[in-house]
Amino acid sequence: MRLTWQYTLFFSLLVTIGMNSLDMMYHLATDTAVHLNYVAVKFTIIFLVVFLIAHLVGIGLEEGIVSSIGGPVIFYIYYTFATPTLDRSVFTLDEAVWYIVVHALALFIVYWLALNHVLKVKQAPANKFVVAASQSFLVAICVVASEMGLHMLFRTVGLVNPELRIFLYLWYALALGVFVLVPITVLLYSSVQSIKTVIFTGLIAGFVSEFLLSVLSGLSYSAVFALSRAILIVAFTEIIRMLISRGRYE
Repeated sequence: MRLTWQYTLFFSLLVTIGMNSLDMMYHLATDTAVHLNYVAVKFTIIFLVVFLIAHLVGIGLEEGIVSSIGGPVIFYIYYTFATPTLDRSVFTLDEAVWYIVVHALALFIVYWLALNHVLKVKQAPANKFVVAASQSFLVAICVVASEMGLHMLFRTVGLVNPELRIFLYLWYALALGVFVLVPITVLLYSSVQSIKTVIFTGLIAGFVSEFLLSVLSGLSYSAVFALSRAILIVAFTEIIRMLISRGRYE
């Protein structure tokens, strides 16, 4: 399956952001470090691998398998030889070879969902609820990844330290995903295609999720983060809708 480069770009961004989201949540669950520079390098390498293979070869199951293996392997090679640039006394990172499997699995899950429940929806119609849930899951994990990125960028470079958890617990990421997932699932399941409805749903989900998470975490309510999350919800939902409805094949 070949897409024009514009849609290949959006597909690659969707897959890469989703993969990094699953990977960051795994790190949070296992008390290993998540910090901005590390995520930025991993994002860049994975994105380039996915995008170049998708653009030069195509998008499909075989391409997804190659991307899922090639990206993590190249990142591990970088990680192995980048010791001078990493402060290993502060951060516990992906030192074991088996992390390649973790990264490959996370990448393949997101790639498969995007391939079968976004790009192939018109070619092979599936259960409407399954498609809506899959698309909503992609939106949710992308918003979670962006939320983590915003906190690393504006609040603290490291979300988790080997000695001390900083701000973001795993349950926070999971709760955020649920609060985003529910309204988007309803929106996509009902097949409402109006951009006004998407914006309205995004605003509601963004501000309600910020309120609930501020109550659960004991942190002060942030209208900035609520609005940022609403914008992210609308943006990722529109990317998925665009890939479904307006993708032009070469």
